[in-house]
Amino acid sequence: DTAGIDKATGALKRADAAADEFVASIKAGVGIDIGGKIVNSLAAIPGVLQDAVSRGMEFNMQMNDSQIGIANVLAKFQGLNKEAAKSEAAKAMAKIVELEPKTAAGLQDLVQGFLATVASAQSAGVSVEQNIDLVGKFANALANANIPAEQLSQELRAIFTGNITPDAALAKILQINNEDITKAKEAGNLYQFLTEKIGSIGEAGDSAGVRVSTLNSQVDKAVGEITKPIVDV
Repeated sequence: DTAGIDKATGALKRADAAADEFVASIKAGVGIDIGGKIVNSLAAIPGVLQDAVSRGMEFNMQMNDSQIGIANVLAKFQGLNKEAAKSEAAKAMAKIVELEPKTAAGLQDLVQGFLATVASAQSAGVSVEQNIDLVGKFANALANANIPAEQLSQELRAIFTGNITPDAALAKILQINNEDITKAKEAGNLYQFLTEKIGSIGEAGDSAGVRVSTLNSQVDKAVGEITKPIVDV
């Protein structure tokens, strides 16, 4: 939103001006040498503030765009009107946010994984709740198999659509092929089939990667909450 961006920019400029005045007063009050040391410690504050605001605004806009994408797909496959689809999309996002601390993937990885599969999942009779659960299990499986989280969407899309190619690393590990997916869809038990296939590898491990991913998501959610009024303007 242009007004929100202008508002944030103005706030940052005022913060920078105030910081400059503060720096000058420190140097005048305690002398250049000591003041310089203090200033070196404080000089990064406006930049940190700006980075936090930018990160928070980017996070909120990505979440908003993702929710719109989910709403559009749900409206098509569930025959919902705009308001009902928006409400269901908000519930889906809330479930993903709730799931995130229990998985090895970051919040945005989970959202992108869900977006990559929601259309094929809906057409295969997999509910939104089941879809989100599978996204979390697959995220954990990738981490346990030492496959980068950035491949989550690619791996999920290959399996859910039954278009498993030689580079689908997780499908190989789980020994899933295109015929298996076709049979599971025809039988109406794709969720049960994938849950059984993924088994214990779909449980979150206690690794440094998991903790770092969770910490990054916590930071994103924190700065997102702080800057939400700006985006909502």
